[in-house]
Amino acid sequence: MTRSRRLRSSCGPTGRYPVSSSRTPAGKPPRPVPGTAATRSRPTRAGWETVGATAAPYPYDDEPPATNRLDADGIADVVESFREGARRAREAGFEIAEVHAAHGYLLHQFLSPVTNDRDDEYGGSFRNRTRLVREVTAAVRDEFGDEKPVFVRISATDWLDDRDSWDVEQSVRLADDLSDAGADLIDVSSGGIHPDQDVDWVGPNYQVRFAERIREERDTDVKVGAVGGITTAEQADALVRNERADLAFVGRKFLRDPYFPLHAAADLGREDAVDIPVQYQRGF
Repeated sequence: MTRSRRLRSSCGPTGRYPVSSSRTPAGKPPRPVPGTAATRSRPTRAGWETVGATAAPYPYDDEPPATNRLDADGIADVVESFREGARRAREAGFEIAEVHAAHGYLLHQFLSPVTNDRDDEYGGSFRNRTRLVREVTAAVRDEFGDEKPVFVRISATDWLDDRDSWDVEQSVRLADDLSDAGADLIDVSSGGIHPDQDVDWVGPNYQVRFAERIREERDTDVKVGAVGGITTAEQADALVRNERADLAFVGRKFLRDPYFPLHAAADLGREDAVDIPVQYQRGF
């Protein structure tokens, strides 16, 4: 099944589809219950052991957690964990699996020279630093099956121009490599690897430029999604209609308006595209 067909078929008649996003937050320590006084949890408090591409901890302002460098067995366990996550998502009925390789989480740590100074097959060259995310993507594709889409979220840039870091040129290369590994769509975000990041501005569509560039310069037919400051139906619709992206991702808007898809359908004159629960129809 082609990527386009997988994407279209996953939406169903009402345009709704459950998505499973798999991430390994290693390198960033566990958090306690939101709203409590503590800022981070420790393994003795039911947290997990913090591991990373190297033993260097994330540079928090306060006491950083002890971090263990993943060895070959640990890396193999990471790949297997993603595979198992994909299996559980498939068995639970999720229609899309997304591998989270952005925002300073474990896979991003292997990608970026900022956090990866390994001298083995998972560090150094571009090919080595991208090896883990390619292996994970291939495992998720293999387990999730050929009929449903697999997305990969990446940070297109570390926003660290003052040092050797991950950038959009490498992201273009990675998009094609992930396509070869089985990804149908690259979900393009940015940042999160280091607190020194210098984001030039934040506003409507502020990250769309990265999705556009990857879409323009890719050599494969992998689809590209845009995210960041997308808050209106017209804005999301224009991104796709004007071929700036193949898909528009909306996140924080749902915190302010959980019924955003219903409001968006009404704004675009597409009430026929959503299935409003009968109990709510008088409200729309």
